[in-house]
Amino acid sequence: MTICAWLAERSTGRFVSTEAGKGSAEYLKENAMKSLLNLVKKFVADEQGLETIEYAIIGGLIVVGTIATISAIGIWVSGKFNTLNTTLQSHP
Repeated sequence: MTICAWLAERSTGRFVSTEAGKGSAEYLKENAMKSLLNLVKKFVADEQGLETIEYAIIGGLIVVGTIATISAIGIWVSGKFNTLNTTLQSHP
């Protein structure tokens, strides 16, 4: 089944033959475009997806903040150990 036939079947609710016949290719193209347009309209109008995207953005910001904090602490600790090592080596 081609993607055009699948979209036509999905939009009309009935199987659409892909065999050559009376304008079947034109029918499939027209219905596929209408189906695609309807799916895009539903996606844009769906507000439930926005909540998911908002949570994903918040989660991403938390992860980025956590990584930045851990990196900063790691650099600070590394500096302290280097200072301690230098101090211990200079005082035998």
